[in-house]
Amino acid sequence: MNTQELFERLDVLFETFKVEHAAKSKAAHGRARKALGEMQEGDVLEVRADDPETLQDMPALCNRIGVQLLDITEDAGEYRFLIKK
Repeated sequence: MNTQELFERLDVLFETFKVEHAAKSKAAHGRARKALGEMQEGDVLEVRADDPETLQDMPALCNRIGVQLLDITEDAGEYRFLIKK
């Protein structure tokens, strides 16, 4: 799969699987875990959260359940995680 195909696939998957603006780290963590449980292998989940604790919690969750954390970005206090199942 080339880069363009990957981005096209990500655009489609983002419309289907999102966890929007969880106010607390535990909420983001729990919602991400639930969404990942409903996804197929190879799907990518976008998680957005505003709690800085998610910077430790999301990588720990990914390691614990065996999924790949692709990217973490921050913009104006909002954290965005891309997680591949």
